[in-house]
Amino acid sequence: MVILSALLALLLIERVSLFINRINMEQIPTYIYSKDHRRELDRYDELLGFKPKENTEVRVRKMMNDVILYDAVYSIDGYGRRKTPVTNASSRKTPVTNASSRKTPILFFGGSFTFGAAVQDNQTMPYFIGTMLPGHMPYNYGFNGHGPNQMLARLQDSGIRKEVQGSSAILIYTFLDFHINRSVGSYSVVANYGKNMPYYDYDNKGHLVRKGSFLSGKPILTKLCLMMRKTELGKFIFRKMDFPPFSRKHAKLTADIIKESCAIFKDKFNSNNFYVVVYPGSVKWKTIEPYLQNTEIKVLDYSSLYESFNDYEIPNDHHPDHMAYKLLSKLIVRDLGLR
Repeated sequence: MVILSALLALLLIERVSLFINRINMEQIPTYIYSKDHRRELDRYDELLGFKPKENTEVRVRKMMNDVILYDAVYSIDGYGRRKTPVTNASSRKTPVTNASSRKTPILFFGGSFTFGAAVQDNQTMPYFIGTMLPGHMPYNYGFNGHGPNQMLARLQDSGIRKEVQGSSAILIYTFLDFHINRSVGSYSVVANYGKNMPYYDYDNKGHLVRKGSFLSGKPILTKLCLMMRKTELGKFIFRKMDFPPFSRKHAKLTADIIKESCAIFKDKFNSNNFYVVVYPGSVKWKTIEPYLQNTEIKVLDYSSLYESFNDYEIPNDHHPDHMAYKLLSKLIVRDLGLR
């Protein structure tokens, strides 16, 4: 009798949640994509969880009520990086004998704001910075949904040194608040796209180590999130909230992932030029910054740059437009002090 009552109660909760969810869905605009862009663009990757398909070109168009929000082509090279169609690319990558004239490559890491979702290959931040610094070769390692854990995983992999020419390098990682969720593997991440993303945590000695993916490293919690996503109750509960709620330990974990990335980058590329670009509006950076004191990490904090996001966003998409990337690129080049 108790079990039957519980089942009936759950059924009732599901029905009520379904009713509320339908009302909420009616208030949300319907977006139409020209194709299943994630299926066309993404592939599973054991190291990163997912990455762009190598040597591919995908056109993505997003529409709302017959209005085109954006229409962009994403071009991916043989290493799964978005192409940056800069001029004289071959001479940028060719080492020169005169050390005084040698220019270093620039590696860009981050999520969709680094990748350049919704804009063309020649409208991304790596492209604009590469254009403003004609002696440096930009490499765009960012991708939609990636976070600092993918940056660390890629830097730990021995293959990256073969992908970038030059004895030294500069690295620019773009931080946004929701990268903390990606580091932790919160509900919004693992239940939607990130179950196979790299999972980093501390061992019993307090050292940061990789523990597989979120699915293999903490299978019970991850599978529970995946199950809840399929229920109306889960859709209702997590429509405007995430789990676990943000805490200082999540900020510390994210900071430690960034610090470890910096250490490995320094070792592999013989360089102290590791930069974190704090994207405008990233208010949680202040909780991470104290954990990066007394490190070699250089921070370019533009968190308060824009007074209004609407002036620099693609309408009804929340990704930056090309003017936002161009403005930010000018400031980064200025603050890097490079030519």
